[in-house]
Amino acid sequence: MTEWPSLLAIGYRILLWLYPPAFRRTFAESMAADFDDTCAEARVRGDTRAVLAHALAATANLARSIPWQWLRSGVPFILLGAAVCAGLAISTLSWLVPLGPFAVAIAAAAEDDLLLLIMILTALFPVLCVVLFNWWFVMPSLRRRPRRRRA
Repeated sequence: MTEWPSLLAIGYRILLWLYPPAFRRTFAESMAADFDDTCAEARVRGDTRAVLAHALAATANLARSIPWQWLRSGVPFILLGAAVCAGLAISTLSWLVPLGPFAVAIAAAAEDDLLLLIMILTALFPVLCVVLFNWWFVMPSLRRRPRRRRA
């Protein structure tokens, strides 16, 4: 009869999904197996406090290593760069637009349409900046061909 994984093991496996995909594919199974083994050893000894202490230590280790692995993957820097570009573009546009109300005659029926248009553009502009940033800076690095070594 196979033993069902404990609630702690299931929780640990769920937390392993917070790692970047490449790291998770390489190390998640061995990390989960190590966690299961140490919990089983503590359970065999009958020491519940040791099992809980190990679970807390493993959770603290995850809390330290997950952000570090994401930083090593480079994804946060790309997102940060895209957010900075979007913020700079929005602040530049807000600087270019004169302060004060616009003197534009709008029909009462078109006010809701204008408000909807402003809301849509406000939501889409940062998304467009992120897409353009990624296309401009990231795509050339993905298209690079590896150099052939001379024999």
